[in-house]
Amino acid sequence: MSLADADSSSARHQQRDLQMLEWARQGPGVRFALIVHHTDAGREWAYDRKSSIGKLDKALDTAQAEGWTIVDMKNDWKRVFSFEGK
Repeated sequence: MSLADADSSSARHQQRDLQMLEWARQGPGVRFALIVHHTDAGREWAYDRKSSIGKLDKALDTAQAEGWTIVDMKNDWKRVFSFEGK
């Protein structure tokens, strides 16, 4: 499979994924881009603009400016892992 065959959607979670999100949003037809914002240090990792383990600044700014979907892990997900209580 080549990039030319890829879907018109992309879901990513790190700064380094910004280019793939931008690529997926180009072209004709309906396009979808999603950022998973890791905000739940208690259940997983939390990283943001000033994190020591990963950065999410330019991608987050672009997502907000372009109207992409941003999922906040702490506030939007009841469970992060399947072994967590329902």
